[in-house]
Amino acid sequence: APPPPPPPRRRRDAELLRTSKPNSPPLPPPSREEAFVRFFRAALRCAQQRRLTTVRFALTRFLRSPARRAAPRSFVLFRELPEVTHKVYLDVLIDEEEPIRGRIVIGLFGNAAPKTAENFRSLCACDKGRGEISGKPLCYAGSSFHRIIPNFMIQGGDITEDNGVGGESIYGGYFEDETFEVKHNKLYLVSMANKGPNTNGSQFFINTVKTSWLDGKNVAFGMVLSGFDVVDDIEANGTNPGEPLADAIVESSGELPLESSSEDEE
Repeated sequence: APPPPPPPRRRRDAELLRTSKPNSPPLPPPSREEAFVRFFRAALRCAQQRRLTTVRFALTRFLRSPARRAAPRSFVLFRELPEVTHKVYLDVLIDEEEPIRGRIVIGLFGNAAPKTAENFRSLCACDKGRGEISGKPLCYAGSSFHRIIPNFMIQGGDITEDNGVGGESIYGGYFEDETFEVKHNKLYLVSMANKGPNTNGSQFFINTVKTSWLDGKNVAFGMVLSGFDVVDDIEANGTNPGEPLADAIVESSGELPLESSSEDEE
């Protein structure tokens, strides 16, 4: 009897995103949304075959791609969000083999969450001196993003210990949950990190996916206005446990005029 035909060759992971056939004319580049969908289809196939290392590599590659960097402008919905009353910035250094520098500009919802927004504004402006409890500067400059989880969030703001166990507000220690009006149903919102109810200090996080399970638990008080690519670069250095692959340090921070243009923000 003739031997059975050889099994079909399993396509390499890199081929999962290809849509054109050999010797066919090149297809136009996919749209941002199409690239987003293709990536997750490829990642799902790899995950089903338990090739988790490949999924991690594909995720990192996609997060660094031009399509992903541009994607937030398509996916972030600014409607139904409170008025921005203040603008602040974080200048970040990602200490990779080839260092990356960039600025994240954040708009604060001072009318919806005045106490929380003022705490964050002041910690960016560094205008409240030293903390009553820790005695350390009440300032984000010099702190880092100590917890980074891909496809979830980037967390920073531990101005006292810089490892996730510390932090201090401008009001001294912790302060209460002010409002849960803003829902975590959009990307690139800025929320307070806490250890339970009414334990807001200086730690915060920026979500990179919708995190609706945090509604009623964490106070969202602002949103990223520009620097989405910087957030994505930070996220690309995350791990599932949250320990960063490279240090992401806030070199400087401050406040911007509310009417400043995008050119001023750079």
